Amino acid sequence: QNTSPVKHTHQFKDTLFFLSNMYPAPIKMSLEFIPIEKVEYYQKFFLFDNCWYPATENLYQALKNRFVAGRYDFRYINPFASKARGKAIMKSDVRFGWSSDRLIAMELVIDLKFSQHPNLIERLIQVPDEEIIEWNTWGDIFWGKCIKTQRGTDHLGRILREKKQLLLLFIKQMEIINESSYNY
Repeated sequence: QNTSPVKHTHQFKDTLFFLSNMYPAPIKMSLEFIPIEKVEYYQKFFLFDNCWYPATENLYQALKNRFVAGRYDFRYINPFASKARGKAIMKSDVRFGWSSDRLIAMELVIDLKFSQHPNLIERLIQVPDEEIIEWNTWGDIFWGKCIKTQRGTDHLGRILREKKQLLLLFIKQMEIINESSYNY
């Protein structure tokens, strides 16, 4: 008799693929899509180039490069190639402080993804929190959790869950405003 706890291993595939950074949701790196209250928070990434990237993975990997010219190629390759190219960036070309800034960079690309693709908001809201975990088979224990070891910090999942909670709060506030406007 197996009494071990159920292991959740929902990966960002199939109906959850839209949560993946590999999902083909083109995003534009532009101030027009940044909420005003986050402008200062994202200030270090303001070498905005007003260019489109085919997926959040492409923009995230491009932000790793401290040279704007080094970001160019990320606009024209698929997200999987982008991830490989991002890993190959020479240490001398990596943005100063990247190891501490990478979480902010991921928050930025997730904010851009959902602000530019409102159709994905409803889908995110409908996913139970326990399924918003970036389970993976390649051993990434920083951005996700490894299926084999069941270990990891799941920063990507946490960022997506926080985004979902902020969106739900915004929707609730809008409902309250709409209800109060009918009371006059």
